[in-house]
Amino acid sequence: MQNQTIIKPRYKNIPHIGIIPEDWEVKNLGEMGKFYRGHSYNSTNVVEDGLLVLRSSNIKNGKLILDKDLQFVNNECNTNIKLKNQDLVICMANGSKNLVGKTAQYKGNYNKPITVGAFCSIFRMTNTYSKNLFNSPKYKEYLYVLLAGTNINNLKTTNLEKLKFAIPKSFQEQQKIGKILNTCDSQIETTKQIIQKIELRNKGLQQQLLTGRKRLPGFTEEWNELPLSKCLNYEPRGIPKPTENYLSLGIRSHGKGIFHKPNSNPKDIAMEELFVVKEHDLVINITFAWEQAIAIASKEDEGGLVSHRFPTYTFKRDKAIHEYFKYLIIQKYFKYKLDLISPGGAGRNRVLSKREFLKMKVIIPKVEEQKAIANVLEKANEQLNEYKEKLEKLEIQKKGLMQNLLTGKIRVKL
Repeated sequence: MQNQTIIKPRYKNIPHIGIIPEDWEVKNLGEMGKFYRGHSYNSTNVVEDGLLVLRSSNIKNGKLILDKDLQFVNNECNTNIKLKNQDLVICMANGSKNLVGKTAQYKGNYNKPITVGAFCSIFRMTNTYSKNLFNSPKYKEYLYVLLAGTNINNLKTTNLEKLKFAIPKSFQEQQKIGKILNTCDSQIETTKQIIQKIELRNKGLQQQLLTGRKRLPGFTEEWNELPLSKCLNYEPRGIPKPTENYLSLGIRSHGKGIFHKPNSNPKDIAMEELFVVKEHDLVINITFAWEQAIAIASKEDEGGLVSHRFPTYTFKRDKAIHEYFKYLIIQKYFKYKLDLISPGGAGRNRVLSKREFLKMKVIIPKVEEQKAIANVLEKANEQLNEYKEKLEKLEIQKKGLMQNLLTGKIRVKL
């Protein structure tokens, strides 16, 4: 017996759309607004001030960036493609397939003429509910199908006009759904702004406390300039290459920490010896030290293996502590010093000298002050992480609401 779709009372099954409420209807985007392809110009038209032409690079995280990476031209555009308040800007073509189809709404927050380039389109809504559809799972599904199997990352206006969506017939229901999703957007945006402020504050705290420009109460002793050899012990823990799959570790550049490569196959490497990483080790990638590929190992990294290009160091706790160096090694001046002791040309030819690394000098306070500074910075970082977790939960909540409200799986009370 064939599986049959069970349709709940007061719902109907629409081919290619799915099960939707009986009092909903199917419309394509072309019935809910009009698309306008962007303004064409050439390099001779580019000027320092004139008509602002937004490009795909100005669409980031669902927002229009109007304060950097701006392009102005001296040729006029058609009146229809001058942006109006509430217009949606859509990336229609880009070298990166992931960016094609991304949208952002113009809020009328630019007081001079503004349009979009030829690789973008404008969607001028006649039904404001349609804004939500561009963030829906159905829209993402359509994009995947439209762009699959092609090397040309390009959408046509006719492609988008024909996209079909289920929407409530009731304007009141449309408004209620839109209000709920707008509330989510507002909470997400507020949280992002708080995160930006905390990140800026934390950066300032680090710059002040790690340089001694700002001292914590109770500490007046002078700081000491020490070579890293006085702070660290070089501690390689060589073992024979495993015979079974193992946890391999790598280090991201720009002080972004350690990443895991689980179930690494020992047959994929020619080396016969690897090295064990332990929690609180300072680990550095000598090939990309000049890009600040340096980190302090966490509990999750314990037991991971690295090659000889990732020397490991432990701290001489009477002089230096990992809690303090966790923040020190990601500072700009530390990167500058690593760059100086990584001679050679660009890329893999620039290899850090382990000998010079231990000669590298740092200006640091006594251990007690290091502990106090690290404690302040850690608490500030914990607050940042709390808001990042809140943002993640809000985004998951919004995703769930969109999946349910925009398909009619959950109905709003009118």
